[in-house]
Amino acid sequence: MDDRDAWLRRSNAELVEGWREAWWIEAQAHTKSDREQRRLIDETDPVRYAVLHLVDHDPARALEVGFLIARTADHTGMLVNVGVCILQELLKDDPTLWDAIELEAAANPKLLKAIGQVWEIPVPEHLWEAYHDFERPSGERPPAP
Repeated sequence: MDDRDAWLRRSNAELVEGWREAWWIEAQAHTKSDREQRRLIDETDPVRYAVLHLVDHDPARALEVGFLIARTADHTGMLVNVGVCILQELLKDDPTLWDAIELEAAANPKLLKAIGQVWEIPVPEHLWEAYHDFERPSGERPPAP
């Protein structure tokens, strides 16, 4: 059994926390380059592989993990990863997931940033508009009806 399988046996909350840590370690690698940083990235690969495995083999859990990452995201790059690596890949196989994604986005507007990264399949018009409203600076937003 490899480390990916160990991550898959953990709770969604633990998986999300590990993924977030791995994301920050890799993000720091883009600002500096040294052998220790590469080692840390290599050590955190299994958690990323676990999330990708869920996308292929357990879409319901992958969607929940993606939602949890978006709820706790403290960097735009995390939301971009959720959109491209989780939502887009899941939606390619099952476009009916838009319903669950829409419900989650209503409760967690940060998910709109992830939705805006989906480009390989059509995004429902109302969600696309909601994403653009979310991205618009607050001073430029039209007043609520």
